[in-house]
Amino acid sequence: MEVRKPSIDASIKYLSDRIETIVRLAKVFEPSSHDVSYKPYTLSKLVAVRSIASRFLMVAKGEKAISANYDGAIYLDLYAGGGLTVTRGKRGSKLRAVVGSPFAATVEQEGNREFDMAIFIESNEERARLLKSRVGQMGLQDKFHVIEGNCNKKIGEAVKLIEEKFEKPLIFALGDQEGMETDWRTYRYLSSKYLGVDYLVNISSGSERVYGALKKGNLGYVKAICTSLGKTPEELKEILDVEMNDLNSKGTYRSLLNKQFEDSIGKEKGQAFPIYSRKNTPVYHLGYYTRNTLTGSDWVKSVNWIAYHLENVTGQDAETALNKCFEQQTLKFDTE
Repeated sequence: MEVRKPSIDASIKYLSDRIETIVRLAKVFEPSSHDVSYKPYTLSKLVAVRSIASRFLMVAKGEKAISANYDGAIYLDLYAGGGLTVTRGKRGSKLRAVVGSPFAATVEQEGNREFDMAIFIESNEERARLLKSRVGQMGLQDKFHVIEGNCNKKIGEAVKLIEEKFEKPLIFALGDQEGMETDWRTYRYLSSKYLGVDYLVNISSGSERVYGALKKGNLGYVKAICTSLGKTPEELKEILDVEMNDLNSKGTYRSLLNKQFEDSIGKEKGQAFPIYSRKNTPVYHLGYYTRNTLTGSDWVKSVNWIAYHLENVTGQDAETALNKCFEQQTLKFDTE
């Protein structure tokens, strides 16, 4: 039976309601010059993170998980940032802040459900310091841990924190890397330690950057990517030649990345959905993957519905919703 997908109006309301929340949650913090900036489509991504984390909590705190003796719900953010993302409108207008993924995923979730532990890994020293301060400001320092450093080198430290308190946890891991900075072994290691890991991963960021490097002959930049995908630079350029110039392309490069993630994390259940710019073109895709279960994944079923909503909206819809939150219809983002 075919699932009836939501209307565009329903999806815009879905997006707007959640943008209101991530704006409101940010008001307790003071923006910093060290906070990362965002584009309108980043709002859609944060809505995805918040919504999918909520669905994860419903499953992790549900009767099936309890009866299977899972003893904790863990949120793991591999690229956490400082806890806020900001934008400055044109003509020197004020910073507009929303919470980043650490707080979007964990704070004031539906049904008052809470993660039993959250671990945020951030490589930038200043942003890690900011995040730790903000965790303390929220009074969450007993359950939320900030680890400064590269997630590929610090994943063992994160696992140790989990092992100290939980024997059989369910883990929701967010991998929102820029380009291809995550070592595939990081995902593989986490999956080898725990069967109950669900992932939300940016699986297609960097394609334009990679294509540009290939055209310029910057082979050092793409060496690791080519190796991981089992392609020569020439073969990868041929694939991207098609994708960058053919709107009807099947997305071979993204499919290769998706397959690599599936192989690395040992999970096949799930799919990818696009996040759109203001011009209604895909900026990147978010892939979600879950453990295989005998009865099917309630989490994947729920995330499918979230994906339907986000496939209906663009960065322009997100920008409009943000402007309404600040009661200023004239805020404009820089050109994407």
